[in-house]
Amino acid sequence: MPVETYAASEPRASPIAAIATATMRCLIVARSERQRRFLMRSASEAGWEVVSCRSAEEAVRQSRLRRAAFALIDVAEAGPPVEGRIDGVDRDAIGALIRALHGDRVLVAVCVADGDSEGELWARCLGVWACLPGVVEGCDLPSICRDAKAAVRKVARVDAGRLASETAASW
Repeated sequence: MPVETYAASEPRASPIAAIATATMRCLIVARSERQRRFLMRSASEAGWEVVSCRSAEEAVRQSRLRRAAFALIDVAEAGPPVEGRIDGVDRDAIGALIRALHGDRVLVAVCVADGDSEGELWARCLGVWACLPGVVEGCDLPSICRDAKAAVRKVARVDAGRLASETAASW
């Protein structure tokens, strides 16, 4: 399945360029085409360049190719877990994806079904920035995406300042 992208991606030129580029890119992960489109529209409306994936495995591959600063992962339509899987979605694979994204300093939000306290606890135990129960068309997801963008920009400024200090110190 081809990866949907709303804007052309650039190769990584320098660490500072990578930070600036990443500030604008959001990785969307959702099995449902309808939910994926909704998440894509919401992130795009908030000014994110969107890379859309259908599975955790695809998202891992894409995160290696394109540096994202924000990830929006939907497990809401999956229902309750059965033997480590959420309606065909491998919870371990999603968890591994979230841990990998944290390692790359990606801000992560997870959409869970409304009333899915087990799913919310699972996401929070993984250390996500936001757990979003009941995210469906009509909710104000673009404002959450704008909040994420503001948070990512703050982190990028700190990272750029730290990188500049380290570079100056090495001269």
